[in-house]
Amino acid sequence: MKTLHLLLILLITLTGTHICNAFEIIEGEIKEITGPDDLNLDPANAIIAVDVFGNADSIINGVEFYTDRDGLGAQTIGEGMVEKDGVSITTTSTHTIDNWSNGGGGPSFTGDDADSVANLSEVMRDIRWSAAPSPLTIDITGLNAGSIYNVQLLFNEGADRNRGWDIAVNDELVVDNITSEGGDGFWSPENSFVYSGNFSATDDGTLVIIMQNDLGGAAQVAPDGNPILQGIVLNSTTPATIISFVGPLTDDESTGISTDNTYTHTI
Repeated sequence: MKTLHLLLILLITLTGTHICNAFEIIEGEIKEITGPDDLNLDPANAIIAVDVFGNADSIINGVEFYTDRDGLGAQTIGEGMVEKDGVSITTTSTHTIDNWSNGGGGPSFTGDDADSVANLSEVMRDIRWSAAPSPLTIDITGLNAGSIYNVQLLFNEGADRNRGWDIAVNDELVVDNITSEGGDGFWSPENSFVYSGNFSATDDGTLVIIMQNDLGGAAQVAPDGNPILQGIVLNSTTPATIISFVGPLTDDESTGISTDNTYTHTI
């Protein structure tokens, strides 16, 4: 009996080590979030944010999240498709689920703005997902070729499940064996996670993100390889530029404005 007990402990230890070693962040970062204040949400840099399979558009810390559910959002141009100012995000999956997380009520968050807290919980409530080995893909178009963009992907597991998949961006593996529990395998109804990374748009101004059970690296570890997704945020990594011109407003004396005076105009 003692020998059997020791063998069981050894098996658990080896299995846990294998799972830990299989989870690898190659590029970017994954962190747990307790509310909207943990996300990179700056209206000055936000290009487009998507509430994946959401019920309505909403504002979180000044950034508007547009649902990609056809007919329910101001920027929706088709099922799974959102476009704003020439930039589009199309999410393709095999399945969707309404009222997914925390018994359908959404995770509990904290933050400085109560409305943003409630709206983030709503974003994390519904999912798009794909049945392995089918991928969940995110196609972003309309970007400036070669420019660097920050992408945030939001996840919350709806129950205590052992689920994992890989993430690739423009055919490069960036995360191996992520789980919807953040990689550590410890679940609670509130533990939500964000994957964040900076990536260069291709020559044709696109970013292609693929989430699938096994895209390379270590073999799939989790028994459930179905990827899920609740939110997407695309940010510019270049701060807004303020240019000031100091000098005469005009040199045309016919306007009646004196050229001796100087004016400052800021864009």
